[in-house]
Amino acid sequence: MRTQAQPFPLNGRVDADAAMDPDDTLREKTALKALGLYRRPEGGVTPYPDPDFFQGLRAFQRDQGLMQDRVMKPDGPTAERLGKVVSEMSKRNGPRPPRKPTPPTTPRVTPPQKPRVPRVQGA
Repeated sequence: MRTQAQPFPLNGRVDADAAMDPDDTLREKTALKALGLYRRPEGGVTPYPDPDFFQGLRAFQRDQGLMQDRVMKPDGPTAERLGKVVSEMSKRNGPRPPRKPTPPTTPRVTPPQKPRVPRVQGA
């Protein structure tokens, strides 16, 4: 017996014309990035929607044969399909190994410099 994949977890509607939950945005950006449909901006991933995010959502909808409206509702077809794809990807890739702790770094200490004494001209 096959179990149906859970829809992608959303706290609310994803829509360029509506206020979005920051946690939803981060989860969706992470999922779309794992699928190669969202590229990390120079400033890093933020919990705020950006044009690349909505382009990635539309690309996902196109690739999955869904309506390309850049909208995702908690129990809608895009959330269901994204939940299924992410679940299949997790099964295929297995659980992620725990991250190795980053070793502490020793702060770089610069020796104190002599204060500069201004030169007086003509003296």
